[in-house]
Amino acid sequence: MHPPLPPVISAQVLVAGNGGGDRVERVRSAWRAAGFETGPAVGGTFAIAAPPARFEAVFGTRLLADDDGGVRAGTERALPLAHLPTRLRDGVTLVTFGRPPSFGPRPR
Repeated sequence: MHPPLPPVISAQVLVAGNGGGDRVERVRSAWRAAGFETGPAVGGTFAIAAPPARFEAVFGTRLLADDDGGVRAGTERALPLAHLPTRLRDGVTLVTFGRPPSFGPRPR
């Protein structure tokens, strides 16, 4: 049995071609309109955050918590892009959950 997911999770969005500032801002705006909080753009990436149910509804996949405190979509850290609406998928190369740090307190 998997541990429970936290109430809010986050993932990194990689914009195609490291996107210019205008492209990244357009993509960030689309994710905000879809109910995600977005972090600042760093290069061609930014973070999105929302409750797990929002991720599951938008990506059309079930999420699981790892024993190490991470989040996966099935067996992968990368989320499937195929079910995303065009406005969210356009200009996006990858949406992925980061790996938890190998130091510090471990989840119980």
